[in-house]
Amino acid sequence: QFVAPVCGVFILVVLCGKKYFKPAVIVWVEFINTCGTIFNLFFISIIISTFTPLVCYAHPGGHSHSMRASPSTLCFADEGHSAMVVIGLIAFALAPLPFFSAAIVCTIKYPSMTAKVSPSSAVFLQATRFFFFKFAPNRYFYGISMLLRSLLVCLVPVVIRDDVPLQVMVMCLIISTFLMVQTQTMPWRVPLNNFFDTAINLAMLLLMVIGSMAIGLTADEDSVRIVGTLAFAIVF
Repeated sequence: QFVAPVCGVFILVVLCGKKYFKPAVIVWVEFINTCGTIFNLFFISIIISTFTPLVCYAHPGGHSHSMRASPSTLCFADEGHSAMVVIGLIAFALAPLPFFSAAIVCTIKYPSMTAKVSPSSAVFLQATRFFFFKFAPNRYFYGISMLLRSLLVCLVPVVIRDDVPLQVMVMCLIISTFLMVQTQTMPWRVPLNNFFDTAINLAMLLLMVIGSMAIGLTADEDSVRIVGTLAFAIVF
C-alpha cells in the first residue's frame, strides 16, 4: 500500500526538475494527473493489501479464526494482528479512500466544468484527464463505476469469510451487474475497447464458474436464496 505514495514523492521531485527546464509546466496539475494514473493502476492491489488482515478463516469448531495470508496469526486475538488491522485501516484512509472520494467529487463537477470555457475548466480537464479521457464525453461517469466494482470485489472475502460458494456467487453477481452497465452505456471512447471490456468481464465470470466446478463446491441453501433474491431485485 506504500508503493503509490512513494511514487508520488518521486514524481514530485521529477516534476520540480521539469519545471526548472520548462517554466510553463504547472507542477501541481501534472502531479495530480500522474499520481492519479498510478493510483488508478494500483487501486485494486492497494485495497487488497489494506484489507489483508481482515481476511480470516474459521478453525474447526469455529472458536477462533486465522489470517488467510498468515495462518499462524489468530484474528483479533494476537496483538500483532490488531496492529496489522490498525495499519491496514490507516493505509486505507490515507490512500484508496481519498482517491475514491476525489474521483467522486471530480465526476460530480465534470458537467459544470465542461459546460464553460475558462482557464479553471482547462486546468481541471488537464489535471483529471487520466480519469476521463478514456471515455466518451457523455459517459464520463464510468470511471466511478470501475472503481466501485473493484472496491466491491475486494470487500467480498472480508464480508463473507468461510462460505466460498457464496463468495463466488456474490462476485459473479457484482461482475454481471457492472457488465450490464457497460454493455448498456458503451462508455469507451474507442469502440473496440467496449468489446475488450465485455470480453474480459465474461472471461472472469467463466473462470469463476469453471473454478467452482473444478474444486467441487457445494452451496448452502440459504446462500443460494440470498443471492437469488439480490439478483431478482437488481434485474427486475
